[in-house]
Amino acid sequence: MITIAFRRFGNGIFVPHVDVLRNLNRTFRRAELDVSYSKGFVKHMKLNLTQPLPFGIADEDAYVAADVEPGDIASALTFFNESCPPFLQAKAIYRTDKNPNLAGLVTLSDYYLPAALSPEQIDRLNNLPSDYVVRQKKGDGIVERSTEGLIKSLRASSDGVSAKLAFGNVNLRVDVLAQQLNADFMTDFELTRIVRLSQSLVADGVEKTAENYLREIAAECVFLND
Repeated sequence: MITIAFRRFGNGIFVPHVDVLRNLNRTFRRAELDVSYSKGFVKHMKLNLTQPLPFGIADEDAYVAADVEPGDIASALTFFNESCPPFLQAKAIYRTDKNPNLAGLVTLSDYYLPAALSPEQIDRLNNLPSDYVVRQKKGDGIVERSTEGLIKSLRASSDGVSAKLAFGNVNLRVDVLAQQLNADFMTDFELTRIVRLSQSLVADGVEKTAENYLREIAAECVFLND
């Protein structure tokens, strides 16, 4: 079993999650990585991705686990990058005994929301109430949702906001938060400039990034610039 950490950038932010999966399928085939297939009537490649981001958000920390045993994972990383579309790039590869199930374990994502902010906006954002309410269209109406417990940290500076938000089974969409901040504080966060920087999880009672978690459980790992 291998897990590949990859970036999705450029025009890739406009590629829906299902098409990213299709591109990954083609990439593994082009790289001649012999991924196992399901045993059902409609067979499909055994790939496990972390949960999708909202459309239009760039990702510096995506993961795909594949049921394959390459002889040399460094070569597999090279072949993957030679075979993938220009909006994807593998950063690292990890060999593990089983699927790490990051989609089920990840509970937080770190984002950067770039924008020029005034001192007043910085002050208000840095003092956002814990029960700040976002509004989101649902069906024919608008629903309100408290962000209490969903924003782990938010820090504003003159060039943007760094935020750690709930992600996974309990999720605060970064696009919904950005749109609400724009409405309430006259900020100018553009959705297509937002970047997810990392994913985190809690293991053995300790919060750690997905990267550090994989480093701990992997039998072997190789990074792009190694």
